Amino acid sequence: MNDIINNILINEIKWWKECISEQQIDQLTSIGYNVENLLFFGEIMFTLKGLKFLTLITEFSNIHIGGNDNYGSINGSGSDSGNNSSSNNNNNNNNNNNNNNNNNNNSISRTDGIISLNQSFIDNVLSEPLNRFSSIIDYKIIDKLETSNCSFKNCLLVYNKLHPLYNQEFIQLIGSSTLPNGSIELYLKENQLSKLLDYPFTLKENINNNNNSNGEDEDLASTTQVDKIMDIGYQSENNRVIFSYFCTFDELKSNRELIESHFKKYSNIFFETFSKELKLKVSFT
Repeated sequence: MNDIINNILINEIKWWKECISEQQIDQLTSIGYNVENLLFFGEIMFTLKGLKFLTLITEFSNIHIGGNDNYGSINGSGSDSGNNSSSNNNNNNNNNNNNNNNNNNNSISRTDGIISLNQSFIDNVLSEPLNRFSSIIDYKIIDKLETSNCSFKNCLLVYNKLHPLYNQEFIQLIGSSTLPNGSIELYLKENQLSKLLDYPFTLKENINNNNNSNGEDEDLASTTQVDKIMDIGYQSENNRVIFSYFCTFDELKSNRELIESHFKKYSNIFFETFSKELKLKVSFT
């Protein structure tokens, strides 16, 4: 399995260099993402190895590739993921389609050589593990995912079918959230999302509303530090974020042992796979 995981990393780096144009980089940057940190191989590895049930990718929601440019596929790659996709090969994705022919909502429209960034990522980065480990991992495109603190559209979910949560909760959740037209809209509590993503504890509900519940500056000042959002990141030696989640400053103070034990669990798996240490970084958002 480690050779496939290493290929995921190699193909994702190639994908960023060869498939993403400056225009898409600018789009991601303008939204507020640090593209230097947008590598998902680590979370996919943790999912593939069963450490967590689900990897959620929201960054690529409404960005597309194709049209008159030459981006969209990795040319000359030696891996399956590099050879199974092209923005111009609309009907030649047999491996990917066969692997996911039971997932009605996994198809993403491709017209006139234009495909979504989600689909390009699936074709170029996920194709090999989806084919080699079809009994373990799969993916879905979620039209809408919403909690009291966030709202995303066109999310990519990569999940482990052998994880207990798959049969215990996920199948029922997807079934109850599928609309008559086939689209999927998930409305989750923060504790549900935290469980699916294997966060060490649950982010508070309605943080923004709590911070803006009244108009008096004194009251706002008294809640700002407690409910200030913290970014907890597990970073590689080159400062790439491998795993991250959010919490409030108050939650940070009261869950230090959980944070440390969760980090140690993930750091050990990362070291076993890549022989490299992770470091824990906490910062204000």
